[in-house]
Amino acid sequence: MFGRIYVYKLKEMLRNRYVVGWNIFFPLVLATVFYFGFGNLISDDPDKFNTIDVGYVNTNQEESNFGILLDEMTKSSGDRTKIIEVHEYSSKDEAVEAMNAEEVSGFYVESGDDITTYVPRNGYKATTLNEIVRQYENMYSVIEKVAQEHPENLQTAVDMVSNNMEIMKEHDFGNNTSPYLQYFFALIAMSSLFSSWISTAMLEGMCANMTERGKRFECAPTSKMMAIAGCVLAGLTIQSVSNAVLVVYVQYILKINMGAPFINLVLITTLGSALGISAGVLISSFIKNERLLIAVPLVFTMGCSFCSGLMWHQIRQIIESNCPIINRINPAALLVDCLYTRATYGKTDMYYQDIMIMGCMVVGCLFVSSLFLRRRIMAVFNAIIKSLRANIVNIVVYFCIFAIFGNMQAKATVSTQEDMFEDVQVKVAVTDNDNSVLSQALVDYLEETQIVVDPKTDDPQEMNDNVRFLIYDYALIIPDDFEEKVLSGETENVLEYIAPGTTASQFLLTQKLGDYLQDVVIYLNSGFSEEEAINLTHDQMVKLNETKATMMDSAEENHRSFYTGMFTFNGYTHMIILCICCACTLTFMKDKDVKNRISVSGMHFFTRNAATIGGVFIVGFVLTTLMIVVIQFMSLQYANSKLIYYMIDSYSLMLVGLGMAYFICSLTSNENLINMIGNMMVLSMSFLCGVFVDTQYLSDKIVQIAHFMPLYWYTTAIKYINVTPINEIWSRKFGTYILIEILFALVFIFAGMIISRKKEQYAI
Repeated sequence: MFGRIYVYKLKEMLRNRYVVGWNIFFPLVLATVFYFGFGNLISDDPDKFNTIDVGYVNTNQEESNFGILLDEMTKSSGDRTKIIEVHEYSSKDEAVEAMNAEEVSGFYVESGDDITTYVPRNGYKATTLNEIVRQYENMYSVIEKVAQEHPENLQTAVDMVSNNMEIMKEHDFGNNTSPYLQYFFALIAMSSLFSSWISTAMLEGMCANMTERGKRFECAPTSKMMAIAGCVLAGLTIQSVSNAVLVVYVQYILKINMGAPFINLVLITTLGSALGISAGVLISSFIKNERLLIAVPLVFTMGCSFCSGLMWHQIRQIIESNCPIINRINPAALLVDCLYTRATYGKTDMYYQDIMIMGCMVVGCLFVSSLFLRRRIMAVFNAIIKSLRANIVNIVVYFCIFAIFGNMQAKATVSTQEDMFEDVQVKVAVTDNDNSVLSQALVDYLEETQIVVDPKTDDPQEMNDNVRFLIYDYALIIPDDFEEKVLSGETENVLEYIAPGTTASQFLLTQKLGDYLQDVVIYLNSGFSEEEAINLTHDQMVKLNETKATMMDSAEENHRSFYTGMFTFNGYTHMIILCICCACTLTFMKDKDVKNRISVSGMHFFTRNAATIGGVFIVGFVLTTLMIVVIQFMSLQYANSKLIYYMIDSYSLMLVGLGMAYFICSLTSNENLINMIGNMMVLSMSFLCGVFVDTQYLSDKIVQIAHFMPLYWYTTAIKYINVTPINEIWSRKFGTYILIEILFALVFIFAGMIISRKKEQYAI
């Protein structure tokens, strides 16, 4: 009997279109979108330090020491990327012209003993170019000080300055997994949790309060636990195969190395499938509302997936740093962490802990479900109230996602553009295991020049995760014998650091720390005491802070306001709420009785559809206005006078969302398919159009394709508002963006009306 139930349930679910669509087709589509959207970022990290093109104007008409230094920096050695590529110009005007044409990122003008740095704007490149001048001035200041105080040791100081001391050592974890691989791990987690839909579909035919089949099942003499076990195993089989197909597709067809053996990946994802199935059984066991059985699994899956990093790869690490218990009860986060840990660090204690927690969750969900399934109570609710309640759940959950995580992302990315040059400061976490005079002096120097934070852990593995997911930019570990080694002359690899690959932030801070300690060591070896060496180095570094690059452009190109962050993220939540909720509301008009009554009325087809669209328009307008009010409330401390333009763009996107809702509704009245199509369209556009991943990181071909998607024009208009002075925003360009959005809305509406009319004519 068990085998028969298993086989027949397997056949039944494979014939269910939305189960096949959600659990097999949808993850493959999204994986393809990820690959084309930012698959290149996995092999080519956008934060990687790249050689900087710099101009050089020497008015002295003779070779200088600074020119020799620049020439040395153009050389690469081993696996080390050369720092700069020098382009020589005969005059400052020629160099300015090259900088304006973006041929160089800045230029130096050497006149007499003075060296001036010119840069177009703030940023890591500007700070790097300024740091080169500081390094040059620092070398000569140290030699000059030694020559004054201890001339007998001058040659020793010159030799040490000439030698590149290997003071810093990077902590090696063996496998430098790209943080962008997080998106694919989160996709697998989402696919696994989609199996909760299999459970709800499975139990729908087993509960007497839902279907006629359920009544017959309840009356059958078959053991209920045996039947449920057979159904669960059938669902687990489908989802396990689906996940295996997804892993094969990502690793062997898209050629994205997931960092772990294939068998290991399949076993982990099978456990994830079991977790999704058991969660779905638990949901189905205590929800008796048919429409909530559609909404709740969707909300559960998307909410857990968001918190695991599906739409913002930093969110899981932010939660881990501030409230780790959430990651321990979020099944998607557990599965992502398990995959990430296996790929990056191997089979560690955290890897086995994740597996154990997921296993306990599976057993716990099935146990609690068995208690609920024995106490089913029949209930009948009004169909319209059910529909309203289901839509309210969707609206509330997506609205909470928008309000909470949109606010977090906007605050994390808000920045301002100043007229004066300022060094880019690095957020560095310091672990001082030495607590000596020298280590404390080093920490004090960092606190004066950088943003020093508490690492919140002593585990290098956790520090590495925090650095890779940008909780902080750099982690410095000072060993317990640091001062002893420096004083004895053992300076090679005396400090250990953790940085996200070869990035600009790593280069800058590593260079500054190296310069600081090198100065201390040179002073010590030149006859100065430890206290004198520390004080001289500190004073010298403070003096060098006065060396500033000259800003030649104060445009707001790098500014990102809080409004921009909130309204950009709103592109996803706004569209998904309108597409799914309004489409589900429109399906009420397709109810057999309602449809028959409307069809026999004398109202023209286009007239009654216009009336329907008008009613939904009011709903969309209210939801959009509510979102804008929430953004304004959250933006009080960041408020600016450009809000009206962000509102215009949002109301234009509202029209697109309503048009898409009407179009999707014309294709199907099945709420499962509406959810699947809506999520597929909106999530794909969000990743390709700059909502979750900025378009500057996408390939040119993908950006060209994104031009054919309405969300691209929404985010482009947001960027335009952000960087344009308020008195210049209302322009032909801005009007074009808004017009294109409106045209997309009209296309969706007319396409939906044509499809609806053809279906009505041919009684489809």
